Formats: sequence, structure tokens, C-alpha cells
Amino acid sequence: MGAWPIRSEGDFVPHVSLTPLLDTGCDILSTGQRQLVAVTLALARPGALTLLDEPLASVDIRQRRHLLDAIGTLGDDRRHVTIVSSHIAADLGSVCDWVVVLRDGGYCFRGSRSELLGASKAGPGDEATLAAFERRILELLG
Repeated sequence: MGAWPIRSEGDFVPHVSLTPLLDTGCDILSTGQRQLVAVTLALARPGALTLLDEPLASVDIRQRRHLLDAIGTLGDDRRHVTIVSSHIAADLGSVCDWVVVLRDGGYCFRGSRSELLGASKAGPGDEATLAAFERRILELLG
């Protein structure tokens, strides 16, 4: 079996280093450290689609921003699709282009981030936009 093709660690998650964890057995790692390793490896795997289910669950606040930035940069390549599910709307407000809000087994909204936010003039990553993003999703969920 050939080597698993991955990019160099610094290429896909800047400022996140797995080096300190390399000599630690998985059973010794905390839940957040295991999640960090799993998401970093998922981001390292080249391909046309990445599916991330609650990728920031249990990840500490220091690594959360770096992982969000890395997830956001995957979408810069229009040949790559990243699907992220999360219960924390504010996490996704700065990295998503398209949004699907699920409720009661179906969707109650699907469209672009700008359609979700409507007339909001705030920039994609600023606090006002993230708050508006979260408020709008809460309105949709009733």
C-alpha cells in the first residue's frame, strides 16, 4: 500500500503543530487533542470534498481560530467543496459561503451567507456580522 498523500502540516493549518503529540499514545491524548489530530489529518488529505461533522467540538479556544481559518481557506479553491456541520453558528459565520439551516428533519433556509444576512453591511469576519449570523439562524429555528 502506498503512502497516504498529505500536505505538509504547516501548509494546511498554520500555527497548529502536532509535533508535541507525536510521541503520545492516542489513549493518553485528551478529547480535544484527539479532535485536533483528526481534523488536522482530514484537512491534510487532498481531494475535491471534505466533510467535517462538528470539527471544533472539544478543541480548545487557542486552536479553534486556527482550525476555522484553515477550514475557510479550503473554500478558496473553487474545485474543492467543504461541508461543515455545527451547532455553533458563530463558528461558521466567518468561513461559509453557503448555508443550510436544518430544523425538524428538513431545511428552513438554504442560500448564500449574504442572503442569510440580508442588508447587513458588516464584513464577513467581524463581530457584528458573526452576531447577526447567529441571531438570524436563531430566528429561523424559532
